[in-house]
Amino acid sequence: MAATDEIPLGCVCNNELPGSIFETDEAPKFQISINGTALLKRVTLVRNEKNYQVWDEIEGNTFEIDFEENEPITDGEGRYYLRVEQVDGNMAWSSPVWVTVKP
Repeated sequence: MAATDEIPLGCVCNNELPGSIFETDEAPKFQISINGTALLKRVTLVRNEKNYQVWDEIEGNTFEIDFEENEPITDGEGRYYLRVEQVDGNMAWSSPVWVTVKP
């Protein structure tokens, strides 16, 4: 994880911790939790360097969601990480997970 402030965040995929490389026969499922140090502006799940899912209607400085990938990559590896932006300009990033979905 990297951050410009002490922003606790959790991003677990299929019960695998950030930094994991794994194969699965299920769609990637994410458990996301954030406890910001200021109001949250935007939370983005990035897949292969593109904004895949964006949550920007956030009230407060905490955010929790269970999210299941609805269009998993089945012809290669998916690299996912979480980016958090606060209204005060501070940011945080989770370490990535590398997921290969085997049909």
